[in-house]
Amino acid sequence: MSDTFLDKFVSLADETEIPPEFVLWSGLMAVSCILGRNIYIDMGHFNIYPNVFCVLVAGSGKCRKSTAINLMEAIIRKVEPSPNIIGQKITPEALIKALKMMASNEDVILKGPKFEGCVIADELAVFLNKKVYDSGLGTLLIPLWDCRDIFEYRTIGRGAEVLEKIYFSLYAGTTISLLREAFPEKAIGDGLTSRILFVYSDIPGSPVPRPRITEKKKKSKEEIIRALMRIRILYGEMTFSKRAGEAYDEEYLNFYEKHPFYEDRYLSGYASRRMVHLLKLAMLFCISETEQLELRGEHIYSAIRLIEHLEESLPNVLKMVVASEKGDVLEIILLKIVKKGRITRSQLLQAMSHRVDAWELQQVIETLVQSDKIHIHAEGRVIMYIAGPG
Repeated sequence: MSDTFLDKFVSLADETEIPPEFVLWSGLMAVSCILGRNIYIDMGHFNIYPNVFCVLVAGSGKCRKSTAINLMEAIIRKVEPSPNIIGQKITPEALIKALKMMASNEDVILKGPKFEGCVIADELAVFLNKKVYDSGLGTLLIPLWDCRDIFEYRTIGRGAEVLEKIYFSLYAGTTISLLREAFPEKAIGDGLTSRILFVYSDIPGSPVPRPRITEKKKKSKEEIIRALMRIRILYGEMTFSKRAGEAYDEEYLNFYEKHPFYEDRYLSGYASRRMVHLLKLAMLFCISETEQLELRGEHIYSAIRLIEHLEESLPNVLKMVVASEKGDVLEIILLKIVKKGRITRSQLLQAMSHRVDAWELQQVIETLVQSDKIHIHAEGRVIMYIAGPG
């Protein structure tokens, strides 16, 4: 068995109900929150840092998004020096003040010229909702994701606040029903949502009535904490190996020239930042595996696979933020079909029985068929719904 940081982290959730993809993202986000501005890729006129905004979207209450997030937070709080973890419910002014501080186990000290921190929230709407978005938090989060070298934020009472050498990550969870509460419609597309990676899962792990932490897992957790302490002090420019450079260039050109996301009003902003997202993830894969600051081909390919998996559900997740109640149901049904690839009518009706009856489901299915989103296939007496046109 491989003994990389991510392998060890993912193994912590063995025999739990956390979806495997949520555990993987928790491992990546642990590295992202720990690093700060110490590691970067030089892109000419700007640098790319490994900070990430990631939101786990649970399609079912059984998906244990909070468990995945809390597992990660509990681990990074034991790292010395500990990262600056900022409270979930906060105003823009308080967030700026918190970024000036660096938490340790003993005290709180001035951070100096760097403004670094992360927010970890098991429910996104506690940290970000339409009210606080319009109060200025949504606008502030954009330059924080960009990791600006210098940014001036003006407040009514305190005048201008100058932030230098920013590094900020966000790791949160939500559900389909609460996702709409976090963002006003104007934010969908080119603004903040284009900087967020929405990771959707509606497939829980196998039921585990009484999960336990074995001695082996306790030892593994200690090894993970020590690994994060080593990662914490890494410093320098991350470069491309020849193969990594070729893989990235090929992916960049293929996506730029062919991808339909550029033509979608809700996805065009994400499309323009997609390759930055990809490099951030490749950096995290690299640092999770080795202390040598050189991207290899496999790091780029791992990032591509992960981001392509995310993109399978991303269009429908974003559309649900702005959907009407009726449209919301349609998007949820379409998302379930797309996620599974194919699903029987009885399985779908069972999964959606709390939202629609058999007649209403049939109306939605007809709409999806007529718009070429899905097609129907009969296998004997079993009716199968399959993603994509027939």
